[in-house]
Amino acid sequence: MNISLLILTYNEIVHLKRLLRNISMFDDIIFIDSYSNDGTAKFIEKYSKINKNIKYFKNRYYNQSRQLDWTIKNIKFKNDFIFKLDADEVVSDDLLIEIKKIFSENNNIPSSINGFYVRRNIYFMQKLLKWGGVYNLPVIRIFRKDHFKIEKRSMDEHILVKNFSKITKGCINDINLNDFEFYIKKHIDYAIKESDEIENTSFEDSKEKMPFRVYLKKKTKYRIYYKLPPIFRSFMVFIYRYLILLGLLDGKKGFYFHFVNSFLYRAIVDLLILLKKNK
Repeated sequence: MNISLLILTYNEIVHLKRLLRNISMFDDIIFIDSYSNDGTAKFIEKYSKINKNIKYFKNRYYNQSRQLDWTIKNIKFKNDFIFKLDADEVVSDDLLIEIKKIFSENNNIPSSINGFYVRRNIYFMQKLLKWGGVYNLPVIRIFRKDHFKIEKRSMDEHILVKNFSKITKGCINDINLNDFEFYIKKHIDYAIKESDEIENTSFEDSKEKMPFRVYLKKKTKYRIYYKLPPIFRSFMVFIYRYLILLGLLDGKKGFYFHFVNSFLYRAIVDLLILLKKNK
């Protein structure tokens, strides 16, 4: 196939066996590990000796943006197109079939197409979430290695390309196998990064060319959301996702997901911003 697979890892041992089964059809797989300490590096290194399609490298991690930039500049990919996948994600059978069809040796992709949107879903406590604005979200994960940009952000960065197409069949499923303690710690880490970002950047700093949906989300966050009173704005995000976007239809698991992601996470960001102002 005329597509390479890129996976950035850090302490992903719990996901690796499932991941390697899922991506077995790809013939150019690049792992960039950020000095994991849970056995991830040893597992991938061992597997790369068995499967010659897998290449394994290490690089110190600062953020996704810098890691991807380093990878493109320093690692030789076999193909022009790159498919970026997270270790805790599972590619559906339908999407694998579509990728195989689109990137087959006999199929010529127009030179004007520099990337592809795919759909992404989230599982929480092993339940597919279909409500609350998180179902079938379009994300650019396939792109030409010389025709893309990535937002210079510490988290929640977007891959940006001009002239893209869409793959409408199948999806990427985010199915994290770590426990709830890991989930909470991850959100606290994200909250620290976002509070730093809000303190040091503005909407004007982030006005790169981007899809309209991403642009609108950013503009709303900087121009409206962060002008509202703390706590109130966190509560309003929860109300919007859980009630207006019907997250409640996903039952108890939907409630806990939106409570953590929409209210608790946002409240922690507000607390950190307040603590910095009072220093």
